[in-house]
Amino acid sequence: MDIQYENAENERLEDFIRREGYRRCDWPACNCDSFHGGHAHTRLREIYEALGGCDGTTPVPEIERILADRERLREALDAAEKVVEAARGYTSDFECDFFAAYDKLKEEK
Repeated sequence: MDIQYENAENERLEDFIRREGYRRCDWPACNCDSFHGGHAHTRLREIYEALGGCDGTTPVPEIERILADRERLREALDAAEKVVEAARGYTSDFECDFFAAYDKLKEEK
């Protein structure tokens, strides 16, 4: 192929990518020589707003806190499920209704 044709085709494709909101990576830490973005700025703004602005910092500490909370909740749920499973052996007929409801919830999960 002709070099001029290839350069023109590359420019045409890069123009399309830029029109879609992507920008060539100029982050020294990334150094991928590719494109980033799309509408990432808009998505990041939505995250900042949903997190209450993050007090002028990056959203990373708040996201880390949310993920840690999620992990603690998962651990608590696992512990509660173990208690319920252990209690199955010590039930009366009345309590069986509770376990039936518990099993139904667990299936929906």
